[in-house]
Amino acid sequence: MNEEFEIFTARSPNGIKVPIMLEELGVDYSLRQLALDPAVLHTPAFLSLNPNGKIPALRHRRTSGEEIRVFESGAILL
Repeated sequence: MNEEFEIFTARSPNGIKVPIMLEELGVDYSLRQLALDPAVLHTPAFLSLNPNGKIPALRHRRTSGEEIRVFESGAILL
């Protein structure tokens, strides 16, 4: 399976929850560290991942080509 998980996060308590979970599950993922700065989090590119402009956000690219975006640590952890 060649699916890709990409995490967009920053150094914060909520931001670290998702990478910890993926490490514990043994899932491969890419980590994108972002600054906790509105100039970064409110760009059109990031708002397309999370319309709330907050971290963390997860992008899952499936082998079928489908792209799934999930945001908010609680939702991602489910």
